[in-house]
Amino acid sequence: MDSQKFLGRSVAVAELVEEAAAVAASDARILISGERGAGKTLLARVIHERSGRHERPIVPISCSLPEAILESELFGPSKAGDVRDASRGLLALASGGTVVLDEAAEMSPRIQKLLLRFLDGGDVRPDERPLLPARIVSTSSCDLYDRALRQEFSDDLFYRLNVIHLVIPALRERREDVPILWEHFVQTLSVQHNVAPPELTTDAMGALQTHEWPGNVRELKTVAERIVLRHSGRAVAGPHVVAQLAGPRPEPAAAPARLRLGATRVDHILPGRPTLWSGLRGRASRR
Repeated sequence: MDSQKFLGRSVAVAELVEEAAAVAASDARILISGERGAGKTLLARVIHERSGRHERPIVPISCSLPEAILESELFGPSKAGDVRDASRGLLALASGGTVVLDEAAEMSPRIQKLLLRFLDGGDVRPDERPLLPARIVSTSSCDLYDRALRQEFSDDLFYRLNVIHLVIPALRERREDVPILWEHFVQTLSVQHNVAPPELTTDAMGALQTHEWPGNVRELKTVAERIVLRHSGRAVAGPHVVAQLAGPRPEPAAAPARLRLGATRVDHILPGRPTLWSGLRGRASRR
């Protein structure tokens, strides 16, 4: 998708874009929630590009990185004597710009504490030089409020990150956006791969609009790329689209036999676990 536009014709997207534009000019921290693949990082970029910070860098970072790596990336690497070089951390390098904390719920308790200290005082250690503030935009594919209630995420940090909360609806909740997204992806990918764009029949578009899209917009883009590469310059009917929706299918596994172990019946044995199966069968034969 175009990094400057969050595409869609639905009322939900129109309201989302309007709200994002309204808060873009502020310096308020923003939490963007939505399922994986819904476009959270894209919306963060849209907000940055419409803000007064657009000439400064936008720096996304995955919070699922190992703790030591994430700490070094955010706050700078440690130098001799356990002194941290904060000037080389992303929070410093993005000074005046925007830091996007992707999947903030993945941060360890230690990183949460360090980030909270940084947000409260502008630094991590009291003897370090305060940094010019970067705007913090966080994303989450889970309910971060629920995590905080269950004490699985710092409630203090949650309230600091969640000044403005934007929620991206799942693609299955805005099916009217599928045609415009599809057209955008097909045209962009056809140019990228230097092929003629395919054309969908009415039943093919119907198949796209009735699909549940568990992978959201990211899944739609993947399907579009398959269609572009396999059917370039040709008409694409419904069965062709349906064949690509689930991706490659594995060979069906043979149905597992039932095994009674005393009073316990094992109906399902995981495929690919011959050692476990052999052990169970051996113990059963000795009874």
